[in-house]
Amino acid sequence: MYNAYTVNDATFYTILGIFSICNIICMWRIFSKLYNVAGWKSIVPLYNTYIMSMHTFNNWYMMFIPLFASIGVLLSAFVFKSLALYFIFGTIATVSSVITTYLFSKTLHKSGLVALCCVLLPVIGLFILAFSDNSKYTGPISSGDAA
Repeated sequence: MYNAYTVNDATFYTILGIFSICNIICMWRIFSKLYNVAGWKSIVPLYNTYIMSMHTFNNWYMMFIPLFASIGVLLSAFVFKSLALYFIFGTIATVSSVITTYLFSKTLHKSGLVALCCVLLPVIGLFILAFSDNSKYTGPISSGDAA
């Protein structure tokens, strides 16, 4: 029997798979070309976040801010069932991810427009960072370089 949801689900998961593969390719290229680290380290969960926070902030503990905020979102949604906590932790997770992505693209010596593209359209922004010839890792961000 034909089911319309099956076709839509298959299309959705195909597009999701294509975006995931593009993300893996771009992050592999960024890690190997710009950070001079093995590309396979970009697909290891939490370890890639550790490497990115070391190259973006020059400290490892900054990776825990979005991680704890995401855990707080899950706890507030499923355990505590509190909409206020869900909103607070969700806002913290979103803001910290946006700041991290923006500063990550700025450490690769890109303009604010490319950084904004990385925040709003990550697939296109990562392609620009990964395959642009003038992307160079300039070191961890300092407080004066963020703007």
